[in-house]
Parts: sequence; C-alpha cells; structure tokens
Amino acid sequence: MDFPKTLAFGALGLAIAVFFHLQHQGQAKLRDEVETLRRSNDGVAALRSEGERLVTQGISPEELIVLRNANEELKRLDAELAALKKLPSPGSVRPTPKPLAPGMTPLLELKNVGAATPAEALQTFFWTVAEADPAAMARLLDYVGDARLRAEELFASLDPETRRHLGSPEEIFALYLQALYSRVSGVQLLRQDFPASGYAAWSFRLQTMSGKQSEQGFGLRNEGGSWRVLVTPQMVEMTRAYLGTKELRGQ
Repeated sequence: MDFPKTLAFGALGLAIAVFFHLQHQGQAKLRDEVETLRRSNDGVAALRSEGERLVTQGISPEELIVLRNANEELKRLDAELAALKKLPSPGSVRPTPKPLAPGMTPLLELKNVGAATPAEALQTFFWTVAEADPAAMARLLDYVGDARLRAEELFASLDPETRRHLGSPEEIFALYLQALYSRVSGVQLLRQDFPASGYAAWSFRLQTMSGKQSEQGFGLRNEGGSWRVLVTPQMVEMTRAYLGTKELRGQ
C-alpha cells in the first residue's frame, strides 16, 4: 500500500547530545556510538532467550504473538545500525538520493493522517520521520511486556537537564528511531496482519538515500481507538546502549 509524502531532513529541535552528533559534531562520532551498541549487544541468541523469559512474566498470549513478530525484526534493525557506519565523513557532500524502486512512496509525500487504523498509523509514523518531529512520534508509541518498567528506569538514569528536554521516556525511543531512519527516502507497506483482537503487525520495505532496501516490521496495539507502535524490552536495551554516552548523561 502506497502513501502520499518523502524524507525531509532538518534539525531535530531537541538540545541533547544524540542530535549534536548528527547535526553539529558530524557522522564520525555517531559511527563510534553505533559500534558501542554493536559490541554491547549479546547477539540474536540473547533476543531469542528474552522472548522465552517473558513467557514467565504473565504476558498475555496476544502480546506474545506481537512481541515474537517484533523480535524477528530486531535483527534487521541491527543491520540498519551497522549501515550507519558507512555514512559520509563530516563535511562531505550529501549524495543525491537514488531513484525509488517501483511501489515505493517518497517520505516527503506522507501526511499526518492520525492513527485510527494501522495503515494510517504507519503513514503518520513515517511522516514524523520526514518532519524530524520526535515529540509527535512519541505520541504514537506504547509498550509491551516489561518494556515500560525498563523505559522508566532508563529515563530516571538520565541527568535532570536531559530529562527536562525529553519530557517523557517515549521521546527517548522516538529519538532512537528518528536516528535509525534518518536516511530513509521511501517506504512501501507489504503486509498487514491481525494476529489477535486489538493487535496488528506491519511488514514494510524501506529504501535509503543510497538505494539500499530492507524489509522490517513493527507490532501495534489498539488503545482507545488509536493504534500505537509497540516498544519491546529488546528495543529498550538497544536504545539504552545507543544513548549511553557521557554527553547524554551530562557527565
């Protein structure tokens, strides 16, 4: 399913260090942070064992279905992070985006259409990427398993000034996802499944500025008539490692 809109790159208006890396200190520092994340990650085997552990925590069968689907996509997210290491050096000329593959919709054509359906939530999610609006993205996020508890612990571990700028744990993940998808130029919805009542799973293809394509996905849950992207416990830990810098913590 295609949507009207492509990627607009602009400064993310939050005065925290992760975006100083992207906007003011160049891509070399970001590549270092990505490498730290990769070293700290125990690998795909740990992600599988995490899913098994969650079974013992009283998570509903519906949540486990969505979580299992999301965990399979974390390997793809890790591959996207690895690709960030190949970003141009600071001061280099930004390449002209490669033409989009057939079926792809430019991110600049996407619109804020709300989240009354999973498809609308997908379009609005990537609209927030195009608009560089982590606050709007944060309002589309929710938690599964013990991700909320982990997110609150992560938020509490940040220095007061950073917490004041962020405002909520959800904005941490919005910043992480904005950085992850910062070079995406097109999106194509491939599949939309409903594994249980009130739950949905996205499968979509992304294309970066360089023309590279990857297939990814998210789990969603309907909360009061609005569909939310589910933040998993694994995503919290990946974000913790990604944001665990001296600058972010104000040390």
